[in-house]
Amino acid sequence: MGKNNIDLEMKKGYPPSCNFQKTKRRITMKQENLLWNQLYNENGVNCKYFLDEVTDITKVMVKELIEENLNRELTDYIKSERYVHFKERKDYRNGYYQRKIVLTLGEIEVNVPRARNLRYKSKVIPAYKRFSSEFEEAVFSCFVNGVSTRNVKNITSAYISQQSVSNIFKKIDKLVYEFKTKRFEKKYKYLLLDGLWIGNKEPFKINKPILVVMGITEDNYQEIISFRVSDSESANCWIEVLEDIKSRGITEDDIELIVNDGAGGIKAAAEIVYPCAKQQLCFEHKIAGSLRTVSPKHRKEYSADCSNIWNGKSKSEIRSNLKEFDEKWSKIERRAVRKLKTNFDKTITYLDFNRKDWVLIRSTSRLERANKFFRQRTHYMGCFNGVKSVERIAFCIFWVYNEKGYHPKKKKVDQKEKKAAPHTPGEKKKKYIITQNT
Repeated sequence: MGKNNIDLEMKKGYPPSCNFQKTKRRITMKQENLLWNQLYNENGVNCKYFLDEVTDITKVMVKELIEENLNRELTDYIKSERYVHFKERKDYRNGYYQRKIVLTLGEIEVNVPRARNLRYKSKVIPAYKRFSSEFEEAVFSCFVNGVSTRNVKNITSAYISQQSVSNIFKKIDKLVYEFKTKRFEKKYKYLLLDGLWIGNKEPFKINKPILVVMGITEDNYQEIISFRVSDSESANCWIEVLEDIKSRGITEDDIELIVNDGAGGIKAAAEIVYPCAKQQLCFEHKIAGSLRTVSPKHRKEYSADCSNIWNGKSKSEIRSNLKEFDEKWSKIERRAVRKLKTNFDKTITYLDFNRKDWVLIRSTSRLERANKFFRQRTHYMGCFNGVKSVERIAFCIFWVYNEKGYHPKKKKVDQKEKKAAPHTPGEKKKKYIITQNT
């Protein structure tokens, strides 16, 4: 290695071409890289760009494979090999034209053979097909995870325009239609309703709400079951949403409780479409509305005391907590306390249901989590170009959210309880699992 000789301890795995003396010093990562650089430089390969060179070699091999299949396809089409003359020949070859396709390896320029007279349509590379399915899935994944159409092209080495990303995304319109029209096979006992406001450019820049419905099954599985881009959160708009899910299989007998944030349009629509279902007002929205009129110096203490009201395990206990809270704060923050006490009984409707479900139905926090998931993915996208664009991205994000599967958690029994569990000798021990609904 000349002046850059490195005295290192001999380790197994290094080639004999790396000449160095044995010492007691241990090999560092930097010294190891220098050794491998020496090895590859001796064989005419630059170690720094070794992986890039492997990728380039792979691209060449893929190009040759594609071109070989294209030539074979044309041979079957004209029924003749090159330079072979016989009566069954349909046409003659007419050179090649270059076509660029994009794979996960990068962009590849392929020579596509042509026929002289007949129109030849290749099945190896279909017409107008520039991107491979794997590449489209990668672009689709980037877009769903918050990368804008302008920035997707910066992720890949191949050139992809903003319009190309939009065209790839248009292919899910069929899935959106199926999601909005399919009948519900599961039975839902609780509904959570909320509106999510987004920016829209059609016909001009204006904010529009996405009316989102989350359903909770009898097994406490939570998922987004419907959404609609609307003009407002009025009662008429919510009636259309609830009538739609009702026509697809969620009947009045199924729904026991509807949880909302107290908006007038939601309450009126729920009373019309599902009159037999009880309504639960989100206690977190109730606290947030009360805090708006609280003085900044009292806000922290007021919020803590306010949250403790709903720690009770019965309606009488919660009302007792409210009475203590009223005695403490009614003289200090009169407006806030008056606002908190308005329609207070609607915030404790959840106590009439199974105690294991209280955490799920006393607020809209589960649905707010889904809305937050949507905002995180669309933060850098700004406004959307029309309702179709909003529906595509909303479907993808909510589909990813549903795929995560918010099932009730399962907790294994402690080892002591396992040992105490009865089992006969020679029989396999059964796993005793306790389901914990959250």
